[in-house]
Amino acid sequence: MTTTVIGVFSDFTAAINASPDLASAGFAREDISIVAQDSKGEYAKFVNAQTLPEPETGVETGAAIGGVGGFLLGLAAFAIPGIGPVIAAGPLVMAFAGATLGAVGGSLVGALNGLGVPEFEAKAYDQGVREGSTLVIVHPPAHLVTQAADIMRQHHAVRVDVHHGQENTATDVRA
Repeated sequence: MTTTVIGVFSDFTAAINASPDLASAGFAREDISIVAQDSKGEYAKFVNAQTLPEPETGVETGAAIGGVGGFLLGLAAFAIPGIGPVIAAGPLVMAFAGATLGAVGGSLVGALNGLGVPEFEAKAYDQGVREGSTLVIVHPPAHLVTQAADIMRQHHAVRVDVHHGQENTATDVRA
């Protein structure tokens, strides 16, 4: 059974900055994905840049994309049907491009379904991204599920859920 931990963040930079801590804790880069709406194009310019914006100020900071992006696979800017321009990284990017999308091909809902997230939950995450939230998605080994949730909360996730693929259940692990 696949377990997926999803953190919902109201701040893009906080979400991006959770990835090095996840990697340092033993999570494989191949198991960490991020997706955020980028309708204003403010994040896409950082795909090939050396720095990320400070939260709220837009001022560039020392958090190098090389350092942060080194923990992420394939940081890319593209469009998702129904959401528009997004910035995303990790295996979720491959899900958008690949055939693992299920019935709702090319959509965030379909990609999340392909990762074992039930459709009603996937639709809620999709709506959150449309409204400006950033998702951090991790596929941890069973013994690291709680640690993944704790790291996301340390980075100010507004919600952290654990999905147990075949059981089609989610557990909100907020403290």
